[in-house]
Amino acid sequence: MERMLVGKITNPHGLRGDIKIFPYVTDKEEFNDFSYLIIEGDDRKHKIASLRFHKNLILAKLKGFNHINEVEGLKNKNVYVLKEDMPELDEDTFYVSDVVGYAVHDQEHGHVGQVKDVVIGSAQDLFVIKRDNGDEFMIPAVKAFILSFDHEAKVLHVQTIKGMIDEV
Repeated sequence: MERMLVGKITNPHGLRGDIKIFPYVTDKEEFNDFSYLIIEGDDRKHKIASLRFHKNLILAKLKGFNHINEVEGLKNKNVYVLKEDMPELDEDTFYVSDVVGYAVHDQEHGHVGQVKDVVIGSAQDLFVIKRDNGDEFMIPAVKAFILSFDHEAKVLHVQTIKGMIDEV
């Protein structure tokens, strides 16, 4: 079953085993739709006992974790849900992780590589592109560079600028 990365545990919160999560979803309110979280390195579904929002973070209490000592080792671990349990999306929206593996075609240079990864950032996300020669470069996920997605053909159409790709 395919997992979807939804956030990263940043720290314990308080003494009763709560955790702080930095969300990797578009709207942190999406966490209200999750009944469990899977913690990196552990295949079990951990039931969410409670959650609340504080600034840009999620404060969560997972069932079975009742003391700070039980969650201290979870710092910097990613949290996931199964893709089948993610909320349904509109026709024009998609999960960023779905584009990993897409071919990348630049408006001027043609085929420039393949989407290797997506780095979630606080300012904007970055598409990591692997060139055919093994080199990598990044493209910010903003309208100035991302022209369109062809989900049927699995192609990302981009417009790069001088210096973004070392040698094409």
